[in-house]
Amino acid sequence: MSTSIRCTPAAVTGAIFAVVLTVANGDGGTLSAPQHIAAAAALTLLVPFAVYVGVVLRARAASTTDSWLATTAVAAGAVGACLKLFSDAPEIATTGHGVTAAGQSMAMLTALADATTIVALFPLAVFGLAVGAAALRTAALPAWLGIGALISGVALAVNGCFLHTENVPAMLVLSLWCLAASVHLVRVSRRDEAAPRSVSAAAA
Repeated sequence: MSTSIRCTPAAVTGAIFAVVLTVANGDGGTLSAPQHIAAAAALTLLVPFAVYVGVVLRARAASTTDSWLATTAVAAGAVGACLKLFSDAPEIATTGHGVTAAGQSMAMLTALADATTIVALFPLAVFGLAVGAAALRTAALPAWLGIGALISGVALAVNGCFLHTENVPAMLVLSLWCLAASVHLVRVSRRDEAAPRSVSAAAA
């Protein structure tokens, strides 16, 4: 990838999102308060990472379509992350507020959380598909990352079609892609930042 966009901290947010979200979710089931906080923090970091990926894609845009795909990726990633954040609110609200597991209120809050999670998968699917298409069109990211983004987008869309499922394995696929993309972007960013120093040292 050749681009003037360099920001190692922004690139690192993708890896932090992937690792922290995976660790916070653990083996599934009911999450503790610290796990909820960690998951919320991780999902929040998905927003700046989506923005950075969009900036990298836009920097190599050669047409209006490329720019539109980059903008769509940013918007869809941010919306999906916010919806997934909102899906944790009902579970957090029941923690320490005397809502019994067998109560009607608990059942309604759980259903709301599950429904919001499913809804969040669709904008995240658009994020993956837009990033994949833009990456393959502009070569702003390696082809394997572009294909990986398309796969994660399809997986998220398919997972979202199962409206009553409590499992979202497609989020793991997205997390793995974000981790791989983050590592690649960090390496490129550090390489590009080191190049001017090498040139300056050679000139001196």
